[in-house]
Amino acid sequence: MYNSYFESFPKLKDHFEEVMTQTINQEFILFNNVTGRKLFLRSDEPLIKYKEVVNSPYFFQHPEAREIMKEYETSMSEIQRKAQNYPIQGSSADISKLAGIIFFNQLKNRKLLFLVKIVNMVHDEYNIEAPDDIAEEMASLLVKCMAAAGDQFCKIIKLGAVADIGTHWIH
Repeated sequence: MYNSYFESFPKLKDHFEEVMTQTINQEFILFNNVTGRKLFLRSDEPLIKYKEVVNSPYFFQHPEAREIMKEYETSMSEIQRKAQNYPIQGSSADISKLAGIIFFNQLKNRKLLFLVKIVNMVHDEYNIEAPDDIAEEMASLLVKCMAAAGDQFCKIIKLGAVADIGTHWIH
């Protein structure tokens, strides 16, 4: 399954390797190029300790060499996971937050701020409450706001959204 996944997306493996190399060299993970948000690696991480100690000609005689190598390998696995996932998850979170801001401003401009309520946001979903007579209009507006937010981040393809209307949270 793992191999067929990368066979289906042949450039993805190269992308992951590039992101990992960039993360190690810069010592931070770039979430996305739009906001420039970064996740810095902590200075006490084994990667940093490894870089300091491994250049010593006596590294393998170091009493903690084996422990440092084990910490390093564990740390590299964690950094690799973060480097691969955080840019996608972080960008998704930024898009969702921006969609909420755009929607809020639309409600404010239409003088619907306390009539229509943003009840909850979970990942990429918004739960809003609106009177029945404007529910369809608000659902359409939210979809447009989400698409507008997506346009700020994704210039290659259009990101879409779907609204469901119900008496309870449709998840």
